[in-house]
Amino acid sequence: MLLILIFFVSSSYGIFLDFPPKVEILNPVNNSIIHNKYANFSVKCIDSVGMVSFSLDYGGENSASGAMGMGLGKNKIFFYNATHIAAPGYNWVIATAYDESYNYGQNISIYYYETPEKPYPKGEAPIVKILSPKNGSIVYSRNINISAKCAGSNNIVMVEYAYGGKNVGGGGGHSVYNHSPVYYFNFTPHISPGYNWAYAFAYDENGSMGYDVVVYYYNTSKDKYPPEIEIWWPPSGKLIMMNREICNIPYNFSIVLFQFKFLALVEDLEEHLQKIQLYLDNNQISERYYNNGKFDGIYWNCDRILLGMHQMKITAMDSFGNTATKQVKYFIVNFA
Repeated sequence: MLLILIFFVSSSYGIFLDFPPKVEILNPVNNSIIHNKYANFSVKCIDSVGMVSFSLDYGGENSASGAMGMGLGKNKIFFYNATHIAAPGYNWVIATAYDESYNYGQNISIYYYETPEKPYPKGEAPIVKILSPKNGSIVYSRNINISAKCAGSNNIVMVEYAYGGKNVGGGGGHSVYNHSPVYYFNFTPHISPGYNWAYAFAYDENGSMGYDVVVYYYNTSKDKYPPEIEIWWPPSGKLIMMNREICNIPYNFSIVLFQFKFLALVEDLEEHLQKIQLYLDNNQISERYYNNGKFDGIYWNCDRILLGMHQMKITAMDSFGNTATKQVKYFIVNFA
């Protein structure tokens, strides 16, 4: 009865609980096998209030990653259909829909494109099990370790791994080992907020392959990592004249002659960037605010008379209070 009353009041006054959009990948089905390189992507998105944007990320173990995005006119129901070229082996697609409150829904599908040159693993292949993280689990740290166990009736001669995610490029590696029927191995992937995935493969001496895959979610609600700062220009150990690099100098600072432009890049991998401040000799000269930003550059055109050694300092803070600071010294001669 209480739920009915809440629904009636909400509907009467236009008040709704703002849930994230629901995203469903209709095709290709997760863990499916396709036999045509022209993969048809079909996605259905639903939101009670209305969606404002949609994005699709895709790639594979043998292909480069790609992405597309589009704006939506507060659609409550949205269908996306397109054809993309798959690469032989494992491929993935991640669909994301956003509403106007920055809530987002997301889904992932991993599929296998089988060709005569790369058939789907069949027969008595090694058994591969990713022990951690568990499939469908939630992690709260970017520093995670993927551990896997491989076992087979024949000796395992090589293991391989691959990883990727919604907001991070893929990667992977492989190693050749002495013949052994059981093998444990670990690797550390690069992960990003939202959905991430990891594969583990094992090959035996007969050429059979076994694999396992997990999809897990990186929740950044316990963010403990400060933003990362990179001073882009001017670099250290250089002679700079009129904002151009002349040569290297044997010092840990640069000599900067005449007008120059200072540039630094700030990135918060957890997407909680809140504020960036720029200082000259501990005097603040610039400040920017963000609403859970991820990446930005801070730029300053030197427009004042400076003579001698000076220090540029950047401070970046996220919405959890994690703070990073980076500073650099220059010997500057500028008459403005």
